[in-house]
Amino acid sequence: MAEVTTLHQVKELLLDAASQLGKVDVAARRNYVSALLLLKRSSDVFAEASARVHARELARTGDEAEAAEAAGDPDEYTEEVFVPPESSWQRLLGSTRVVGEVLNGALGGLEKYNADLAGILTHIDFNRTPGGARLNDETLTGLIRTFDRVSLRDADLEFPGLIGEAYEALLAELAGSAGLNSGDMYTPASIVRLMVRLAEPAPGQAVYDPCAGSGGLLIQARQFVADHYPGRSGHLALAGQEVSALQWVSARLNLLFH
Repeated sequence: MAEVTTLHQVKELLLDAASQLGKVDVAARRNYVSALLLLKRSSDVFAEASARVHARELARTGDEAEAAEAAGDPDEYTEEVFVPPESSWQRLLGSTRVVGEVLNGALGGLEKYNADLAGILTHIDFNRTPGGARLNDETLTGLIRTFDRVSLRDADLEFPGLIGEAYEALLAELAGSAGLNSGDMYTPASIVRLMVRLAEPAPGQAVYDPCAGSGGLLIQARQFVADHYPGRSGHLALAGQEVSALQWVSARLNLLFH
């Protein structure tokens, strides 16, 4: 039986990864950690999904070549992020040189095959920080090894929604370390929940946040509808805007992790 990945483990992993980036700007640190979380989570979930597709097609056709072809077909995956070979976690684990370029290529591969990610990940550059410094191969390989400590497959997680909860904890921690301007990147969850309870969103309505930040209000609005109108959270339209490109990336990824 596989070891269960707990919320505590993932929280600690994310904070460890963020600390390894040292003096890198907080917003950039957050997005580097977010990108690695996305790559690891997507690869682990895709491995499960592709195994199911392969088994299904092998049982149907009895042909290994056809089963392998189906498992590598992006059209087979409507619920999961499709992970092409250049974005696979195993490829990242084997990289020791020009690791920044390899990571950028992995993000580009996810964008290429997944419309929901289009335009998001190109704002993250593992070769250069916003201040112009270069992240060296040793730092990046260390980050990859850190994320490899746990499995992020659905079957191994302590409970559904663990990834989103751990990511929220990371945002709160980094916001706290940012000092006086932390409100620019993260509004405390208790305040967001109060705002949503006052607004009382319902299916068929739209929620718009003109200062989306990390997307917490939109996520809580969707959760409110899910709690009060079971099975109808998909009937709530979510929209937001954000002046900072780094913040916009964080909001989109936060929505994805939830």
